[in-house]
Amino acid sequence: MKEVTTSNPQLYQVIDWEAHFEGSRSKEYNNKTTCQMPTKHGLGYKQLVLKKNGAALFGAWCALIQVLSRHPKPRHGYLTDTGKQDGKAYTPEHLEILTSIPAKVFKDMLQSVASKDVGWLLSPRCHPADTTVTPRCPLNSDLDSDSDSDLDPDLDSKADVVVDVSNVKANQELADFELFYEAYPRQTGKKCAHAAYQKATNKPPVADMIEAVRKQKSSEQWMKDKGQYIPYPATWLNQERWKDKVEIECQAPKFSPLNGNEQMNMTAEQKAEYYRTGVKTCLTANQF
Repeated sequence: MKEVTTSNPQLYQVIDWEAHFEGSRSKEYNNKTTCQMPTKHGLGYKQLVLKKNGAALFGAWCALIQVLSRHPKPRHGYLTDTGKQDGKAYTPEHLEILTSIPAKVFKDMLQSVASKDVGWLLSPRCHPADTTVTPRCPLNSDLDSDSDSDLDPDLDSKADVVVDVSNVKANQELADFELFYEAYPRQTGKKCAHAAYQKATNKPPVADMIEAVRKQKSSEQWMKDKGQYIPYPATWLNQERWKDKVEIECQAPKFSPLNGNEQMNMTAEQKAEYYRTGVKTCLTANQF
């Protein structure tokens, strides 16, 4: 189990999550596979992208919204491993594990979007510790975007704590399994497939597994009888079928035989070219 050492990770919350990142129907979905994003580019957006490395900061923000959208309902935009207020707070390092975007980019993004000129995140100093009501942080509140205290207000405390990120890894593995299962052509026995996916400790990255499935879908065995012989996903995982070599049958092109006149007037090289490509070369019209 990998552990991350960090100094007092702080709790953040996306302001007005339900209004901006949920639709009337998505609020009822327990596990979302897509996320809703506003299309209006307001003042906060302009303030963010005009910063140094602003495009990367906005990309990190979009990735953060995707991560939070995978939490089970009800979602309130808490940056924690469970999506709940009492969950373990995500740090930039956790978000790097989940998205492969560098932690430094997330650190700068969190500080920027929690500042008063962008105002998309609740600052820790605005967050009441003992309430389950979604708080509202005024956008003109006294947030110091130039101070590290937005991310770590307790600068006098040097004590490091060990944060268990097993839940973070479990959430990522579940998301990877959903990607694999969605790409697999025979979606039968999902529960068994998920168990097999978890048990396959030496499996390659999910992108490589999906690529292996894509190639095997074109094989004769998988295409035969409308996919009747495609293995169940659990079987495919248990047998490590991502290692299978895909053989695609290649048949030589069939052409009509050359007539006697053609046989006489074509060189050996021209005949070989014809049987290879089907193209007759250097023949006059009266030779056909």
